[in-house]
Amino acid sequence: MMFAMMWPRCLGGNVICGLMTVGLLGTAAQADQVSYRLTETIQVQDTQLPYTVDLDLSDETPSRLGFDVVLDLRQLQQGARSAFPQEPFIDTCNARLSNPKLLVSAKGDSLSVEGQFHAEFYACDRDKLRPIDRGEQVFSEVISLTAAASLNVRGQCLYFGVEDLALALKDPADGVADQREFMTKAQDLFIETSDAFLEQHPICLTLPPELASLTPQNFTGGTREMGDGGVGAQLKGSVDVSAATILDVLNALQAKGVIPRRM
Repeated sequence: MMFAMMWPRCLGGNVICGLMTVGLLGTAAQADQVSYRLTETIQVQDTQLPYTVDLDLSDETPSRLGFDVVLDLRQLQQGARSAFPQEPFIDTCNARLSNPKLLVSAKGDSLSVEGQFHAEFYACDRDKLRPIDRGEQVFSEVISLTAAASLNVRGQCLYFGVEDLALALKDPADGVADQREFMTKAQDLFIETSDAFLEQHPICLTLPPELASLTPQNFTGGTREMGDGGVGAQLKGSVDVSAATILDVLNALQAKGVIPRRM
């Protein structure tokens, strides 16, 4: 009965709240391992893209509950191709990078990125001027790219990172004499922009205040290949489920009205 009352209201506000609630109940029932599957969505531009969460909960110690979370991002991987913005992702006085077409695939614990974008460079009197202040165009080429990427654990989050980026002119015959200078500039701009974007969009295990006492720790994880080239991620760790913590969480959930107060 307690499960039926807690699950819908808790899940609506935070997936982790529901997962940990089930974890507490599973531990109380002394189950050796409990597994769950949830389907969630993430908004990219104006599109809602789905992904799947598989959770395994197991006894780690008498006072800690181990969890293994696997994110199946294959639907997100496919949908992101059409949802990715086509407007310029860099638009300054002296540079414009636009029309990215990227394909991401997984192999083992690493990610492969292939694609292309359009790079334009302009004469500009000085830095920090607006695009409207541009001078003549001095470079305009479609550039292909290959790169490796990975997921790294920091604290309670998984961060994407780009490594070994290599750029090349899609049609080298159309190159200009000083193309190397512009290719270096394009590479520096692409790395700087992608690093900043990825740093701001980690995958985090964020507990609501009611479950702060669970104190997640011992995190490991990274990229996980799903099927043939499908992108996935895995995060392992444990939470405190000592008697004092469970009582603390139940009291917090009662104060929030998630479960009824004791009579």
